[in-house]
Amino acid sequence: MNHRASLVALLLLSAAPAAATEPIAACGTVVPPHKSAVLTVDLNCAAGPGVVLSEGAKLILDGHTLSGSPDASNVVCNATRGCKITGPGAIVGGYYAVTAPGAAALKIRDVTVRDQLRGGLDGMLAVHLRRVAMTNVGFGPDSPPGATEIIRTGKLDAVELDAHDNDGSVSALKYHVVRSRIVDNGGVGIGGGRGKLLKSTVTGNQGGPVLGPIDVLGDVAPTLVDTVCDHSHDADDGGTLGICRFD
Repeated sequence: MNHRASLVALLLLSAAPAAATEPIAACGTVVPPHKSAVLTVDLNCAAGPGVVLSEGAKLILDGHTLSGSPDASNVVCNATRGCKITGPGAIVGGYYAVTAPGAAALKIRDVTVRDQLRGGLDGMLAVHLRRVAMTNVGFGPDSPPGATEIIRTGKLDAVELDAHDNDGSVSALKYHVVRSRIVDNGGVGIGGGRGKLLKSTVTGNQGGPVLGPIDVLGDVAPTLVDTVCDHSHDADDGGTLGICRFD
């Protein structure tokens, strides 16, 4: 291909339209695999999932609120690899906020999650989040006090997570948490596996109905850098991990 033909091909490629973003204006919408869909109105769903994301699909809240779904999840990530949710916007009031029956990975950013009856982000292989606020999760009538899930995942990569005044815990087999607040929740602040907490505050967490105040739980102490916690608990021997202010 000569220089002129190469230039023409490059110009045509750069002028090609971007992949279409599908509108969401009804509850129960299924976003096809590897497609993006944007919420065009606030949705309040009486029953069933608000939005179902297929493999590789992306939900764009675009400043809107997805609410309702008291018997289901506001968003179901129906995939084995992953789904994405981007804000700004809010996910409000479902039984869960986001669930993944196939244990997919979730990427979520610039979203407020609040008022779910049972749990927040639950059942993912991994959660990658940026600038997510979570509050008032897990206070439904059939939720066990202090034993619900704010986040439950295999791996948590969080920057600017603000989880406060929820009923449950943040749990991950491996976690890396930066510039975050996990405070005043009814369950364990964060625990379950090996982790790092950088420039974060993890205080005032009640640890559930049995053990008493626990901000950090594990069988190995996580790495703390410029991080404040009040109470830790060693899952192996029942003592402390010796890393928090009142241990």
